[in-house]
Amino acid sequence: MNQTQQGQKLAQIRTYLDELMERSTPSQPVWNQEAVLENKPPQWSYIDGCMLMAVQKLYELTGEQAYFSFLENFIDFYINEEGEILGYDYEAMNSDSINEGKVLFFLYQHTNKEKYRKALDRLYQQVRHQPKTPAGSFWHKAIYPNQVWLDGLYMVQPFYTAYELAWNEGQQLPEIMLQFANVQKHMKDEKTGLLYHAFDESKKAFWANPETGCSASFWSRSLDGTPWP
Repeated sequence: MNQTQQGQKLAQIRTYLDELMERSTPSQPVWNQEAVLENKPPQWSYIDGCMLMAVQKLYELTGEQAYFSFLENFIDFYINEEGEILGYDYEAMNSDSINEGKVLFFLYQHTNKEKYRKALDRLYQQVRHQPKTPAGSFWHKAIYPNQVWLDGLYMVQPFYTAYELAWNEGQQLPEIMLQFANVQKHMKDEKTGLLYHAFDESKKAFWANPETGCSASFWSRSLDGTPWP
């Protein structure tokens, strides 16, 4: 892709995201159709995290203050001065809850607002206390004992890595790598090189293969199209 094509593609992305931002408020983002259709109250959401990371990337690419302001205002709706997070349930031990926290590193770096660091610490405490399978993999949620989902690698591990490198001298990096090693060991299909969507180490889930513990289906969204080696 040449520079002209790159510029055209970026313009298309900006047009799309700008329209979504214009129609959205922190309490009612139009992209979160799960919340809209179920009439959910405003709450910390992995879906919002995905979109806010896109907003962050556009700010980094363009330098336009509108993107930074949208990101900051959106997050400020959910986080108070004590770092408490609206709609976040620590006891649920939900891996999805970590995703939106990824943008807090960027906001803390650019604003030095202590509430972002406090919120990061809260989410980090969940990660450090996340229930684990006997092999050391994180449960996806407290309500899914011994279940490992590919979603969880995306939701948790980039956050965990960033926090470890920023403030903990990488002490827990071996545990992070173990999450990926266990997925490769238990969830990879040897014929295709693809990864199954989920794995129940106890093999008790209704969807789990009684011999392998894996789900019946692969999950294309977690893959880049190239089988892992």
